[in-house]
Amino acid sequence: MKKTIYISGIIIANLLLIGSIFKINHWPGANIALTLSLLALSFWFIPAALLNNYKAQKEKNKKWLYISTFISFFIVFVAALFKILHWPGAGLLILIGVPIPFLLFLPVYIYHSIRDKEQSPVNFTGVILGLTFVAVYSVLLAVNVSRNVLDHGLSLIKSNENVIDFYELRNDLYANMNAEENIQYETISKMSDEICSLIHKAEKEILNYTGNTEIDANMGNASFNRTNLVNYDNRNASQFVLKWKEEALVPLIKEKLIAYTKYLNTLELNPELKSTIDEIDNTDVIYVDGEKFTWEDREFASDYMIFALEALSRWEKNIRFIESMMLAELIDTSSRN
Repeated sequence: MKKTIYISGIIIANLLLIGSIFKINHWPGANIALTLSLLALSFWFIPAALLNNYKAQKEKNKKWLYISTFISFFIVFVAALFKILHWPGAGLLILIGVPIPFLLFLPVYIYHSIRDKEQSPVNFTGVILGLTFVAVYSVLLAVNVSRNVLDHGLSLIKSNENVIDFYELRNDLYANMNAEENIQYETISKMSDEICSLIHKAEKEILNYTGNTEIDANMGNASFNRTNLVNYDNRNASQFVLKWKEEALVPLIKEKLIAYTKYLNTLELNPELKSTIDEIDNTDVIYVDGEKFTWEDREFASDYMIFALEALSRWEKNIRFIESMMLAELIDTSSRN
């Protein structure tokens, strides 16, 4: 029995280490390794090791110490599993799991340590360090964004994509209504398509970088299934792909947006329409309480893949909306003339 526990402990520890490394680097298989290791740790290794150690004791006078140990660390590891996998109830479990080793296990351990005069102070030091590590690990998990927040970001993407589909259909109808050749109309459509094409390319680069090569950038379509999206909480892709890597696309998108706005401002527009365009397509630097915020800082501040994709889809929606307003204005002006 003891040999089995030792071997399983080594396997579980290594599996947990591998899963943690994979999770940090957002590699496929991280959640599987962490789930298996934490489940095995909680439901097999901890109870088996404690039971075996209790049976080996000559004096069975530390029963509550073993019980408090099992309860405390079982809750901690299960809470970690729920938080890592973004399961419902993770926040509550973390809230319970962080203090319970100090409120339940530590007092019982100190009580038995005082009674057992032969126990080495080194054991007590090791326990304190171990509890500190568990507390810090749990707090770091707690500050991680919840699955509900990520799901909300994905819902915003799907909403943006549906609005984009609406405006694209509407703009196609305007194209059919525009029987006469109109250079302004064609220029606006061409510039809008160029910006949206760059946005699609940026979205696809993020998806490819995070291992979602099979996922279509249009997440609003009916065939899209969220469960197929891997590395859902990726935090190292968006900033690198969009802003830091060579030939990053966000600076190019911004350049195209500025050119788009400048061209629209050369046209004869009514003041209300011009004000709306300037407000929506605003890439200027702004200052809040004396602090400088560029367009990139405002729109792509989050490290999370989901929110980078949401920002891109939102700007595609903005461009299609502006295009729709402009085409409607040109058609209206043409009909009046």
